[in-house]
Amino acid sequence: MKIAVTNEQHCFDVVEVPDPAPSGGELVIRVAACGVCGSDIKAQPYMPAGMVMGHEFGGEVVSVGTGVKDHLVGSTVAVLPVISCGTCPACAAGTVAHCAQTRYLGMGPDRGGLAEFAAVPARHSFVLPNGLPAAYAALVEPFAVGLHGVHTAALTEGESVLVVGAGGVGLTTTAWARVTGAQRITVVDPEARR
Repeated sequence: MKIAVTNEQHCFDVVEVPDPAPSGGELVIRVAACGVCGSDIKAQPYMPAGMVMGHEFGGEVVSVGTGVKDHLVGSTVAVLPVISCGTCPACAAGTVAHCAQTRYLGMGPDRGGLAEFAAVPARHSFVLPNGLPAAYAALVEPFAVGLHGVHTAALTEGESVLVVGAGGVGLTTTAWARVTGAQRITVVDPEARR
């Protein structure tokens, strides 16, 4: 398979590597789409050579490892870009990003979605509804971040909202504010092109 890997010049090389095989509890997906987050753009110049970035991704399940019951080969999944311990209080509460042992796909030694195939934890993968285009899987993570922002703000119907930043998270926050019933939404950004 082909992967985009960081190099010594802080750019990317596209190289061939063997296809991944799933370990216990993992899925291998054929990546349908991988978003490029603002954090990817900011972090990329500092990433060591040899990394496969990309944490907003998903695709079709092509194989499953032992112990995986909930995912069928052929399903389309979105991937939560974390690998957590699964047993600590944060994991038990469902706040896996607060696990002290959390690692992030595409932002460390664990390969991300800038690849044709990716091995990912089954317990951090979510089957998408039938008929939804597979490329939409890459939008689940940024929309989840926007929804978290709206929930954290405790937005209620009829309120006015100011969203600072018109990047991916700002736009998904704007979409959720509209769905939640915000009366007036103002979006500002220091970059005029946005």
